[in-house]
Amino acid sequence: MIRLALAQLRRRGLRYLSLFFSIFAAVALTVATAAITTTLQRTVGEIFDRPYANADVVVTVRYSAGDADPLTSVRSVPGVADAVFDRTFRGAIADTGTVYRSTYVQSITDGPLQWRSLTEGGFPTSDNEVLATDDDHAIGQKLSLEAPGIPDTTRVRIVGRVEKSAQEQLIGSDSILATPAAVDAWSGDSRTGEIRVMAAPGTTPEALAGAIRTALPQGSSTAVTTATAHTAELSDRYLSKRDRYFLLLAVFIAVVAAVAGLVILSAFSVLTGERQREFALLRSTGASTTQILTSVIVEATILGALAGVLGAPAGLWLARIAGENAAALGVRVPLADVALPGAWQAVIVFLGVVTAVLAALPAGRSVVRRPITQSLASPDVSQQSTLRRVLTFVLGAATTAAGLAAATVVPGLTAKRAVVGSVGAASLIALGILVMLAVLLPALINRLSRVMGVLPAPTLQLGAAFVGRQPQRSGALVAIIFAGVTLVSAVLHGQDIIRDHLTAGARGTGDIDVTVTALEDSVPDDLVTAIRSTAGVVAAIAPDAARVDNPWGNSENVLTLDQATGGQLLRGGVGAAPGEIIVGDYSPIRDRVKEGRQVELTIFDQPVTATVRHGSGRTSFIAPGLVDGARARSLATKGVSVDKAPPLPRPAILIRTDGPPDQVADNPTLSAIGDVIAQNEARVSVAESFSTRAEIAATADRILTMSTLMTLVAGLIAGVGVANTVTLAVRERARDRALLGALGMSRGGQLMMLLTEVTVLAIPAAFIAAIAGGVLGIWVGGAVTSGSYQSGILPAPDAATIGALTVSALQTVCVFTLVAAGRGRPKLPT
Repeated sequence: MIRLALAQLRRRGLRYLSLFFSIFAAVALTVATAAITTTLQRTVGEIFDRPYANADVVVTVRYSAGDADPLTSVRSVPGVADAVFDRTFRGAIADTGTVYRSTYVQSITDGPLQWRSLTEGGFPTSDNEVLATDDDHAIGQKLSLEAPGIPDTTRVRIVGRVEKSAQEQLIGSDSILATPAAVDAWSGDSRTGEIRVMAAPGTTPEALAGAIRTALPQGSSTAVTTATAHTAELSDRYLSKRDRYFLLLAVFIAVVAAVAGLVILSAFSVLTGERQREFALLRSTGASTTQILTSVIVEATILGALAGVLGAPAGLWLARIAGENAAALGVRVPLADVALPGAWQAVIVFLGVVTAVLAALPAGRSVVRRPITQSLASPDVSQQSTLRRVLTFVLGAATTAAGLAAATVVPGLTAKRAVVGSVGAASLIALGILVMLAVLLPALINRLSRVMGVLPAPTLQLGAAFVGRQPQRSGALVAIIFAGVTLVSAVLHGQDIIRDHLTAGARGTGDIDVTVTALEDSVPDDLVTAIRSTAGVVAAIAPDAARVDNPWGNSENVLTLDQATGGQLLRGGVGAAPGEIIVGDYSPIRDRVKEGRQVELTIFDQPVTATVRHGSGRTSFIAPGLVDGARARSLATKGVSVDKAPPLPRPAILIRTDGPPDQVADNPTLSAIGDVIAQNEARVSVAESFSTRAEIAATADRILTMSTLMTLVAGLIAGVGVANTVTLAVRERARDRALLGALGMSRGGQLMMLLTEVTVLAIPAAFIAAIAGGVLGIWVGGAVTSGSYQSGILPAPDAATIGALTVSALQTVCVFTLVAAGRGRPKLPT
């Protein structure tokens, strides 16, 4: 039997080409995704580990005025060998003129804990010397620096350039570095940053972290962790939103592999179906069922091993190509060294072989279990007991019910579990519908063929009637079409949800085009008037600001903006309704209070109750009435009238420009605003959102490109399965076609009969699959993005997409049918 299997592979290799491709593609895709995902996670971890290579403990500091010096307290703890304070604050720099841009300023201390490599120049030796992390400034260039701890602008000179930190490299921000003495003078009273601590020999990081935690003042805003835990937290925080998409990609690979497994099963059904006479002859000459199944298993093992051995390096090659072009794909993480451990590759290849064998066994058993006389006499009729069909249908219904039950649990899961849970539930639902449809649709069409006898076209009735002659083959065709169309429809609809989520910032909904921030208390009134009258400016508003304290000990400066004014200013949004606060992306309230709930705030030492609404931008807004009411009550307690009180600060001008939100960053309106600021000579910084929107939109498209390509591969794999099944169906009809031809049916009539058979199966299968895939794809996309489709699975898919997929599936099946019919040579029965 082993020699028989080898002879089959050697002499009839073309039969196994489609099967080889299915296994090859599944293994290659899985290896590529695993390599990219593991390399990305490893690289991100290494980038975050670098600053803490010689550190054992990290103290995150958020001190304010009046607190003791944290570095002194840490250095006094026994077991501390060395400690440095990377003090950080936000300042503003300008090359020339009075237009500044925000930047981070951080201290750098030479010594064993200094980790940044100097790429050009030297380290600063005086307070007016700084290091740059970007390539936009030249060595020796002088900058104007605005900082909260100094009343006037100071001039600094760039003396060197160093490598970027993980946050700077991955998030895209830039910093300037200076001596600790300079940063102490520039940062004012606040102390924010990280203290990296080196443990003395014999002191464990855990013990030192506990000692430092005990030594620091109680109630201080610090967090003490080991360096290992701290780097893990940072990398997890960076990947917290992104890993859902990597996880979705990995789960999607599993779904594609499942489709490939279904195609492999179909391919083996084709091969064993073509060889049923051969198997019957072997059994009639003494070959046992075990020997025949052994030959099938050997074929599957050899073919799976060969496809896996070639698919694994091909997948790794594809992953390396993607890694070398990571920058072009919008990935800031260096992925030039993409690799996957050999053990992982071996496991994936092994799973490919196992999938091939498991797919071959049912196909082989279905053939050898048939009576020898039936296999020798006529291979074109296959009967299945009613009980078996009913049990199969019940199994499909139970699988669908299990998927629906699992879907009800998904809304309560965390982000990562929601991804796996939603895809798993959707897969169960789709699998259950597939099984039910594969059983029910051929039976219904067979019943319908009897009614079609009243039609004047007998070829249509014959085509529908032939569906009942091979219900297993018809069910296989329905299953392949359903699986492929469902997967493609799910990805197309799910991508729309994910793309909308990723590009929400790019669309500018609720966001501000340009922000001009004062480097002093308030922006000048004449500057507001001048910008408002600039060509291309739709609205320019300088709202009042107030400090808002929340119940958790945090505070933030919130701008007052009512609904009418917000409607003029915000992209697609409105301001705060009476009694409402709109919390931005970085507000401490956002993660603690759900939308629509109330929160107790403190404004001007007065209690205020506000209704929370989650905004779509970074800025927080509050209803002016809440601030005015709290201010009036506060002034009343002090015996001061509102008219005599100083005005509230207006720290920024919020600007909306004419045109769409995705304009280029160097548009004429922004240039005109810069000219107005330069003429006014006001000390302000300018920030625009156009560059960020463009980068977000481009990144979203790049992220979705990989899943689109894999969808095409999955569609191709499903197409191979359709070709296999249609080819066998056409070959099984050869005797019938020859007989009908002998009775006078034309060649065109025979083709119409074949096309009718596949059409009546393809249209309902593809239509139902497109709808099911659309519904499930939208729901999974909502679960992945924490959207609004988690509470049910009733969203409406796109009608145009459903129609296009149905027509495409029908065209594909018809083309394969015509090709197979053209190659077939029906012979007259003897």
